[in-house]
Amino acid sequence: MTHPSTFPAHGKTTEGWPFWSVLVVDDEPGMRNFLVKTLTPRCQSVLEASSAEEGAALLRNHHVDLIILDIACPD
Repeated sequence: MTHPSTFPAHGKTTEGWPFWSVLVVDDEPGMRNFLVKTLTPRCQSVLEASSAEEGAALLRNHHVDLIILDIACPD
């Protein structure tokens, strides 16, 4: 039986994110920088975008496991 915190499709766990790729999308540079600095030592890779369009462009060329999206982005 698979442990509940394991995603069978790719073997990644929710107990740590050392193999995860994360995209942070936030129009506020301070919040975006805080999240990137916090996640970078914990994740395999952290991408950042200042707009939804920029984030969508990154997704065309990069796989990410998690997207942190500012729900109040102007676009």
